Amino acid sequence: MIPKKYSKRDGYTFEETTLSKKVIAGIVVYFFTNPVFPEYIYIALDDCSICGRGDVVNLLDHDESSMEFVPLARIDELVLNVPTQDDFCDYFIDRYGKINIDDISKEMAREFWDNFVWEFALNVKGINIEWSR
Repeated sequence: MIPKKYSKRDGYTFEETTLSKKVIAGIVVYFFTNPVFPEYIYIALDDCSICGRGDVVNLLDHDESSMEFVPLARIDELVLNVPTQDDFCDYFIDRYGKINIDDISKEMAREFWDNFVWEFALNVKGINIEWSR
């Protein structure tokens, strides 16, 4: 499947793309504790000269005009149920009683993400998303 070209200025439209659930979930896990998450974490929905489809685009690192012709979706537009820090902590409070976020080990965090039920969008800004594993 070769998607149509995306442009805000002319009549071409970008109608569909394919992304990997595993990759997008990994991006959420990786950036979850980053203070700019999810506000500035975007995913490229198509290939271009600056990035490839599925790449992370941190708008703090890119001039907005350089990304004008790249279809982007904010990470929480792709993953519909991105947990908050409170959701993350509540999981451990429910399982282990009162807990400080600093006491959550990597193994405990992995347990949270292994048990997390992901909800992925089927359409973002009029672009249909086909999900691969």
